[in-house]
Amino acid sequence: GQQSTLCHVSRQSFWRRLKLQSDQNPNRTNPQKPKTDYLDVYYMHGWDPHIPIEESLRAYEDLIQEGKVLYLGVSNFRAWPVMQSLGLSDKLGLNRFVAAQYQYSLVQRDIDNEYISLFANQGLSCMVWGPLGGGFLTGKYSQSDKPTDGRIATSDDTVEEAWWRRNTEKNWAIMDVLETVVQSHNATISQIVLAWLLQHPQVATVIIGPRTLEQCHDNLGAVNITLSEQEWQALNEASAISDSYPYSIIRAYGME
Repeated sequence: GQQSTLCHVSRQSFWRRLKLQSDQNPNRTNPQKPKTDYLDVYYMHGWDPHIPIEESLRAYEDLIQEGKVLYLGVSNFRAWPVMQSLGLSDKLGLNRFVAAQYQYSLVQRDIDNEYISLFANQGLSCMVWGPLGGGFLTGKYSQSDKPTDGRIATSDDTVEEAWWRRNTEKNWAIMDVLETVVQSHNATISQIVLAWLLQHPQVATVIIGPRTLEQCHDNLGAVNITLSEQEWQALNEASAISDSYPYSIIRAYGME
């Protein structure tokens, strides 16, 4: 799952607020207090239209200057606020985002149109979450039977992992390609799915969310799998999102 929980912070740093809470009630252990002196990457985990982005960027800069944070990341922003934030950071001489955490998988590739090229152009490492599509890409589901347990079965119809979003002809076509590819490897479908992401030129790392040790070992096995160019492209083509305007024109005239 995703690692950061705070969207924006005020100029009073996160650690100062935690210290204030502890001082006010010294006998209570604060479950939110991090057991570390600093964070390697601190993600701005969502866009807040009510707070000027410059204020948030300066707040995060405070954390870096205090040695509490090494690098900044962004998650769940639309593309233009990401670019606006990067531009402001450059203009104001602040540390800029170096990483981006977005949902991406063979069944969820909405960030292809804007974000993937943005990350490449601006030098942001893409950290993928939801790589198995909420469990759909494990191969344990059947097109004819609605699941009765697991994340997809219990997800509300409004969320990304809802069964009606996963139970599509396109997604089952992707599963067919996965079934073909897996036959050439001593691997599971989950490992093939993760291997496709790990070989993606714009994916730096993948967040896995196993519930059991067995699932964890299975997921980690993906690092030992190398898909052929033909296998990778077959999955890439099967899962590609449909062109919409203006991307259809951009691709048609070779303006990518």
